[in-house]
This record gives sequence, C-alpha cells and structure tokens, in this order.
Amino acid sequence: MGNFIVGAAAHRAIVALDREAVTAGALSRAPMRIAKAITVRARPALDVMFAGKRLENRTWSTRYRGPLYLHVSAKEMPRRHVSEDISELCDLYGIREIPRKLEGYLVGTMNLVECTRKTPPGQRRWSQPGHWHFILSNVKLLRTPIKMPGQLGIWNVKRRVR
Repeated sequence: MGNFIVGAAAHRAIVALDREAVTAGALSRAPMRIAKAITVRARPALDVMFAGKRLENRTWSTRYRGPLYLHVSAKEMPRRHVSEDISELCDLYGIREIPRKLEGYLVGTMNLVECTRKTPPGQRRWSQPGHWHFILSNVKLLRTPIKMPGQLGIWNVKRRVR
C-alpha cells in the first residue's frame, strides 16, 4: 500500500472528499453533456478515479477548459498491476471491487480547469518534470462505462452518450 499513501495534508483533504463522494454514491447518474474526452492509460486512470491524482501529464499544452470524459486506453494494463494494485486500492479506499476490464471505455467525467507547468500542492508524486500538467477537478465515475475507441489528444466524442 506504500504506493498510495498521500504525503501532503492538502492532498489528504482532497482525497478524503473524493472518497466521501464515491462512497456516498456520487457516481454520475446521468452523464453530463460532454463533447470532449481524453484517453489515459489504465494505471493513471485508476489513480485519477481512486487515488486522488488530479493532474494529467502531457508534452503539449491546451487552451481547452471545461468538462471531459475520462477514457481508458485500449492498451491493456500489465497484469501485475491488476492483481496487486487493485486489491491495494480497494483496501485503501474501502471499496469492494474495481472493474477488471477498463480498457477502451469511457469511465468517468471530470473538468479540466488549468494547464500549467507548475505542480499543484499534493500532486508531486504524479508530476513529470518538463511536462504540461492538465489540472483536473470534479472527478466522477460513470455508473455504466461506455465502450468507445479512443484517440490521441483531447478528442470529440462522436457518438451520443446517454
């Protein structure tokens, strides 16, 4: 569980609020009307959904601000992460299970609120030096993940999402 212990007090507060939201049923009942998505590999997506990660590292910046779907890359997560880290995440956040198959699905909604090279407080562990950091807020899980192929960059969701 050492990989998921939070160091900064401010970050612990954010994670506690996120944990309360998830356990209190703050799952997206009906997806927001969102036209954009960003694809993230499975492990960083799990960190966004369950471990309080609120930045996404990219080599490019964006002017876009607003709601996004969180899409998990179709590239499969190494099985070692599935067996070890998912059980650690479940224990740490007091949840029973994480879907075993996330790859290739829209799994959540969030807001992109800033694009900066500065690392926000409590996010250093996920920050990659020299990269742009997309600052995320209001992360919510979809009750039912939606199968959809992803793309590079911030992309337009073509199908109607209900």
